[in-house]
This record gives sequence, structure tokens and C-alpha cells, in this order.
Amino acid sequence: MKVKSFRILFLVLLFLLLGFLGYQRLLKNKSFFEKDWEGEWQITYFYENEPELLYTGTLFLSFTDSLEGRLEVVAPMSERTEHLSLSSLEIWEEGKKLTGAAIHTGYKINEGYLQEQFELRLEGAETFTGSGSCVAFCAEGTEEIRINWTGTKSN
Repeated sequence: MKVKSFRILFLVLLFLLLGFLGYQRLLKNKSFFEKDWEGEWQITYFYENEPELLYTGTLFLSFTDSLEGRLEVVAPMSERTEHLSLSSLEIWEEGKKLTGAAIHTGYKINEGYLQEQFELRLEGAETFTGSGSCVAFCAEGTEEIRINWTGTKSN
């Protein structure tokens, strides 16, 4: 009887230990991407057909209740900051990839707001690279042209 009680106690303790370790691993994975993506990033992007025309700016990401962000960009040959709306932000591949769309609401092209989609990949805790493209109301010559992104986390 004592041996049977000992086995049951051992199995219960083993089950609790494995459950605790699994829960800790889940929390660790979740905080990995939140911690690494969250914050302020200095970004640069350009259309492949005109690599000398750099868009520069700041990307802000936070995880208050859900993933939220905003993007401030200075267009090539401009001094004015444009505030872009971000939508469809999602984290993929265990937190290594961020996807979404940026909408230029400061001007219209062909009766609509220019929209670019992007896919960013962490290269380390402090840098990312990515690509994207214009998907709606594109400026002439930018349709289906790849957009190259880079970003460095601000201190």
C-alpha cells in the first residue's frame, strides 16, 4: 500500500513539475517577441527601382492590450514628417516575423490612399530587415516593385 501511494505521489509531483516547466517556456517564448519588437526603431526603406531615394523615419511598436504601432516617415527630398496608419499587424514564426500594412493618409493617388504591405524579420534583438510592396493606389512606376526595409532599435 505504501509503495502504491508513493508512486501516485511521485506521478502527481512529476506532472506538476512538467506543467510548470511547460508554462514557463510558453511565457518565455511570448515575452521574447514582445520584448524584442516592442519599442522605437529607426527605419529606412526604398523601392528597388530607385535605391537612392530613401524613406527614413521611426517605427513605434507596443503590446499594451494587443499589437499596436505607428510609423513616422520622411520621404526622399522632403523635410516634412508623414504619419502613416498601420494596420493588420501580426507576429509570425515564433516572434521572428512581423507583417502589416502602412497607409499614406497625407495625400491621395487616383482618388485613394497609397498602401504598402511589409514583412519584417528580426536579425537579432536590435535589428531587422524586410521587404514589401505597394498594394493599392501606387505611384506610377512603383507597382509590383519590391520595397527593401532595414531597422535598428533606438536606445
